[in-house]
Amino acid sequence: MAAVGAISIFGITRSKKWIFDPRFLRVIALSMPLGFLAIEAGWVVTEVGRQPWIIYGIMKTKDAVTPHARSYLSNGSFLAAFIFF
Repeated sequence: MAAVGAISIFGITRSKKWIFDPRFLRVIALSMPLGFLAIEAGWVVTEVGRQPWIIYGIMKTKDAVTPHARSYLSNGSFLAAFIFF
């Protein structure tokens, strides 16, 4: 993603001819889901890092869950999530 962005910026500032080449536009289109995949991969790595303790019987699942009180999630949080998502 960073490489495609850097090449795009270079292409815009130097020579604008090849930036509209269908092959380059196809590369840009195919790189669009990479940000989402990076976020999902980070989440998976985080969650998998927690699980070995539970799988091997060292820790119980109820101890591994992050405690959240109801007060953390206010009605405003639900409203904002509903509006923005």
